[in-house]
Amino acid sequence: MEMPIRKTIKLTSECFRQLKNELDELITIGRKLIADKLEQYRSDDNTEENVAYSQVLEEKQFLEERIRELERMLERAQIAPEKCDLDKVSLGCTVVVSRNGRKQSYTIVPSLEADPGNGKISEVSPMGKALVGRKVGEEITVNTPGAKCTCKVVEIKAR
Repeated sequence: MEMPIRKTIKLTSECFRQLKNELDELITIGRKLIADKLEQYRSDDNTEENVAYSQVLEEKQFLEERIRELERMLERAQIAPEKCDLDKVSLGCTVVVSRNGRKQSYTIVPSLEADPGNGKISEVSPMGKALVGRKVGEEITVNTPGAKCTCKVVEIKAR
């Protein structure tokens, strides 16, 4: 029987460390806190009718699901290169674009790390796809959900 191919997840080394730290904390501290709470409520006579006990069981389920999710992500993680190619837009670069006379900066990141409100756009977002591989001076047209926009790559720099 063939094993299913697992899709890799691109992460920066910083994000990988954050997820690993979260996993370690959930396993060591989170599980102990839940176990302590459960032990406290088990000493009560009527745990079946205890709402707080039921809530702790739900917390335990959520904790275990998050642990499994993090383990799967970290197993499939592929660390993105630390340095970007300054000749063309690539993952990890910060790119400055000019649109209608206004400059805007975007950092191209793996999709898990996207935070458009803070200028971090995914390499697979409409703008990210349009920018990756472009050089300074090139114009691009991007079909975004709101509208079609044209902008010019002004600068490529390391983040």
